[in-house]
Amino acid sequence: MDSRLATQCIALGAAGALIAQTLEASAFPIAEAPAFAVAGAAAIAAVLSNKPRWLEAGGVAGLAVLVLVQFVSADPIITTIGAGLVLGCAAGLAKTPLHQAVLAGGVAVGIVLDGMLWEVPGRYAEYLAAPSPDIWRLALIGITAVALLWATWASTPQASAQVMAVSIGLPLAVAAAIQLDDHLLMSLAVAASVVVAAFLLPGRSGLAVLAGGAIAASWTGLGFTTPLVGAIIIGLVVAALALGLRKPQVPVGIAVVAVCLLPFHFLGGLAMFVAAVAAAFAYSSSIPVPAPVAAIAAPAPFYLAAATSSVHWVAYTPLSGGPTLPPWLLNGWLPFAIVAAYAGAAFALSRR
Repeated sequence: MDSRLATQCIALGAAGALIAQTLEASAFPIAEAPAFAVAGAAAIAAVLSNKPRWLEAGGVAGLAVLVLVQFVSADPIITTIGAGLVLGCAAGLAKTPLHQAVLAGGVAVGIVLDGMLWEVPGRYAEYLAAPSPDIWRLALIGITAVALLWATWASTPQASAQVMAVSIGLPLAVAAAIQLDDHLLMSLAVAASVVVAAFLLPGRSGLAVLAGGAIAASWTGLGFTTPLVGAIIIGLVVAALALGLRKPQVPVGIAVVAVCLLPFHFLGGLAMFVAAVAAAFAYSSSIPVPAPVAAIAAPAPFYLAAATSSVHWVAYTPLSGGPTLPPWLLNGWLPFAIVAAYAGAAFALSRR
């Protein structure tokens, strides 16, 4: 790996980790914030993918916003805007399969680090009485900025109008679905949006969206761990991303995630680790994809997790009240059924 490629990977990996922590925090006060950030990122990646200088400038502007909110009390919308800028510009610059795998790997690393390094996990940041600058986060922003500006970036072909419309439409559809009071209807609406979007995207690009749905069902379980376990998870995810680039099998990876979501299996507590590795394998098996698709697939845990939130706690999961859920949902069968549907759709798409 030459120095130019190494610098690009550092920029994209650090950006992914930063995006993960920021989007997780933004979901606490505003459930739809991550979806809106992803929609904006898809638009940026679609419009500016052939203008690397503009993407560099936009990424630096987004990083500046994220530095500002470390020191000044700001509306969560400001943080969402900063995250959307960084995500959109990073996805627009990620033109190769390696680039897109590193961006997604950075997101996984950010999820692990949020529960392993930071004193107050991002999702609880709203409880702080005043802004408390975090040296780890500021260092991550600095690394991203230096690598982003130091690297030499090439332009990528601009996405078609169809890709742009579907990439922007999916997170907006999810944001609308989150408003539903009935948990079952919300889950089914989000899952249906993912499948429909996958089939509307041209060629096999939709496989990345389905892999993103599998990621949302698994990677949200990676936080709150010890440094040793976190390092092991990160190593396994990186290995899975590398294997997916060499031996792509999207339906297989998603199917393994579905099996891990069964209410009963022999894996026990290891199930979520296996699911995270399988989801990473599925994602890297689906790339490269147009920049807007990468922008909506890599951050999937922060806006598609609503479909499988009966397994993983997310900020907008109701703790009490609301419609009574059917027994089969409470017993954990819905997440399995949804990810199994993703696997079936991936099998159909892989035969295009």
